[in-house]
Formats: sequence, C-alpha cells, structure tokens
Amino acid sequence: MLTHQVIDERSRRLAVEVAAKLRVDPALLAIGRRNIERWRLSCSASTLPGLLEWERLIGEGLDAVCAALVEEGERGQRRRGYQPFAGVLTPAERTEAMRRIWSELR
Repeated sequence: MLTHQVIDERSRRLAVEVAAKLRVDPALLAIGRRNIERWRLSCSASTLPGLLEWERLIGEGLDAVCAALVEEGERGQRRRGYQPFAGVLTPAERTEAMRRIWSELR
C-alpha cells in the first residue's frame, strides 16, 4: 500500500541521492540557484517562502543544503516539497535510483 509515510521516505531517499551527487560536484548547486530564479517568476505567494528558504540554505553552503535535503521529520518533508534541485540527477540516474528505492520500500 502506498501510504504518505512511504511517499515521504521515497522522497527522502531520492534527496539522499541528490545530496551525494552535490557532494561529488558542488558546482551543481548552480542548478538549484537557477531553478529558484526561474520559479520565483511564476510561483504562488504560498510557495515563495519555501524557495527563499532554499535560497538561504544554498547561500550557507553545501553542508547546509545536504543536511536540509536528507533531514527527517516534518521540517525535512516540508523542505523537500520545495527543493530546487530538479535536474541534478540525470534522467538515467533518477530512474535507477527510483527503481532501487521502490524495490527497497516494498
């Protein structure tokens, strides 16, 4: 059964993959910056605080970003809902990670 808990854990594990890739290549933080810049042009008022939080975290550096990506609990779940790192994983990397994560969660 696909529960919110399973969906949240899938999201957290995928974020672990993103954090690992960012640690290997911190220049990929630029993807997050660019996504935030683009999304701010059309985001809703309710989304803006989440994007600003990520903008602040990126400004604090790699350790702050990676900690936020993998944080457990309610705050981690909320942050992952706005995380701006779409595009850090290639489509093939994301597909493989999702396959592995789903097989572990079943």
